[in-house]
Amino acid sequence: MTPRDRPFGPLEQTLRQLNDQLDQVTGRWPSWNGDAFGEFGPHAMALDVAESDSTFVVTADIPGFDRDEIDVRANGQTLFIDASREATAESDEETYLRRERERYSLSRSVRLPESIDSDGVEASLQNGVLTTTIPKTAPDSEETHVEITEPAA
Repeated sequence: MTPRDRPFGPLEQTLRQLNDQLDQVTGRWPSWNGDAFGEFGPHAMALDVAESDSTFVVTADIPGFDRDEIDVRANGQTLFIDASREATAESDEETYLRRERERYSLSRSVRLPESIDSDGVEASLQNGVLTTTIPKTAPDSEETHVEITEPAA
């Protein structure tokens, strides 16, 4: 077969490659039902991890959540962040034209490259940004719950 017999051959090959790449990406996405968005989707928790000689700093965007709706835990080399918000109570007096604010939750875990001091972890929440400072240390096997405090002014 000559190129003249298949004038759209290169286009077909490109479309096949794009389709394969899309299949690879969507195969990693969790179910699109309810709160099962995981790390992708409209309720994703974006985060940054920075490192210094003695600490890691994890900054996560968690807009719309209060301190008491966020749970931060640390264990070994892993930081866990969970946030859950209930739906607002409906009033009989209100008629909604559109209602998008529902109950949903976010969850991320970050495995750090070195062991951390889970007792020394500090977290603060300001304007929907959770900043967690994690001291490095020798290996530790106990999980510790971290209380979120008001940021220093």
